[in-house]
Amino acid sequence: MEQKKYLRAIKRKLRCNAAKKKEIIRQLHADIDAALEKGEPLAHILDEIGAPDAVAAEFNADMTEKEKKRGRYERYAKCIGAVVIVLCLAAAALWWLLPKADKVEENNRFAEQAVIEKAKQVIACLDADDYDSLRTFLREDAAEVLTQEVLAEAKEYIAEDFGAFTAWGNAYVSEVTQYGQHVAVVEIGASYEKTSVTYTLIFDEEMQMTGLYMR
Repeated sequence: MEQKKYLRAIKRKLRCNAAKKKEIIRQLHADIDAALEKGEPLAHILDEIGAPDAVAAEFNADMTEKEKKRGRYERYAKCIGAVVIVLCLAAAALWWLLPKADKVEENNRFAEQAVIEKAKQVIACLDADDYDSLRTFLREDAAEVLTQEVLAEAKEYIAEDFGAFTAWGNAYVSEVTQYGQHVAVVEIGASYEKTSVTYTLIFDEEMQMTGLYMR
């Protein structure tokens, strides 16, 4: 197992708040790097530390009730926040897409192929966990919401491991107008070794991404 996937698997099982999780993962990362510098093979190091479920269980057993309570509170807050965001997005999508959606070829604001190619570049960054490069595609306000943590958790919600990318599916692009502003909405499918994902991406007239949805 790769080091990044190994640590991510442990992080998912930890029952504490985000700050504590970050502290634990940082320490494990440092321990693994130190062992690697001594020439030990990664597989041997991970075997010595233990399976992700067992390692997380040990940390959870040592946590105070207060730390566990903070972790539960954060998870509940995230769930409630996610539901609110989904409801807002659903309402916005209904308002945007149904009454005022046009095919991009009916206007000259967006080039359909350019929108599709931009979407593929964004998805390639997601697949590579290259959030620094992905951030260059985001409009400033979207970057504040679509953080590395949010995007990583969104991927994990769909599947723990997508596997290697295998093929693109169909892509559909439409132009949406709201309050005089125009955006391009592209829906594109992607197949992986272990799952399939449908991405919906929104770009403004400057071709900066303002929204992303995965299912």
